[in-house]
Amino acid sequence: MRSSSYNSQQLAVSVTEGKYLLQQEDIICLQACSNYTRIYLNDKRCIVSAKTLKQYERYLSPLQFYRVRSSHVVNTRYIKGLADNNEMVLSQQIRIRIAKRRRTALLKWLAEQGVRLHFSSTAPSAL
Repeated sequence: MRSSSYNSQQLAVSVTEGKYLLQQEDIICLQACSNYTRIYLNDKRCIVSAKTLKQYERYLSPLQFYRVRSSHVVNTRYIKGLADNNEMVLSQQIRIRIAKRRRTALLKWLAEQGVRLHFSSTAPSAL
């Protein structure tokens, strides 16, 4: 996941209507949808781009973004907590199920980054 291509706090996103230059701090998460990527923003917009998640991932800050499953990369600044049903709760009540094989590594990485989490019990409703 981590690549030396990262060098900016912005992400250029091409869409049908043109191009967006997004601030990485405004991105809550990215979701793979076949050969498309949905980018969820903190202003409640969702932008769909015809690039794969892997193509975007190499341009994201390795200190700010983490792949929690094959279909999702999250901005750790928007993590609100973890539910005991293996879900991560993000801003805007976005819920993402964490891959079981990635959970331990994720918790370790978050602790190393100084991210404090709230743990709760809740029913599943993940993206």
